[in-house]
Amino acid sequence: MTRSYRPTDLHAAGADNPLELAAHGFFWTGGELIDHPLAGKAMRGQQYVEYWIPRALTHELPIVMIHGGGGQGTDFLGTADGREGWVHWFVRHGWAVYLVDRPQHGRSPFNPEFQGEMGKPGPTHFLERLFTRPGTFDDNYPQAKLHSQWPGDGTLEDPAFLAFLAGTGPTLADHAQSQIDAQRAG
Repeated sequence: MTRSYRPTDLHAAGADNPLELAAHGFFWTGGELIDHPLAGKAMRGQQYVEYWIPRALTHELPIVMIHGGGGQGTDFLGTADGREGWVHWFVRHGWAVYLVDRPQHGRSPFNPEFQGEMGKPGPTHFLERLFTRPGTFDDNYPQAKLHSQWPGDGTLEDPAFLAFLAGTGPTLADHAQSQIDAQRAG
């Protein structure tokens, strides 16, 4: 899974099928001002939203992509083995896409002074059971055997697994507060 990220190589790879956008940018939603003894007024709970508007917009309603706990918006930008992700697929098919980094995840700032402590990181075998190789565990849920599209073997030695692992992180220890912040942010 070696991929070159040199501009000339990336240009050559995408030259035959460029992504045509009318607009691309970001904005923030949610967030609340709080009083902090050292910082004075500070913001907590804000959410980063990136938008991708295709040149050929053919659908009135947009797609809003919201990642799960421990993830981030980049989960939808590409696959662990370097292929284009869902954002590109929907944009290429005429949909506007709004890509969210929930509060305290990805590009949405986190500060434990304002938002509370993060939970403990999940063990890698949890990711294997849930995402990368669920069908290989005999005691997993019955439909796990149907999951066959992971690009590698899904183990810790798999380059695609390592790329996936690099983008995961903890969530707030207070899961209820994490949900409240996400709802407030829209």
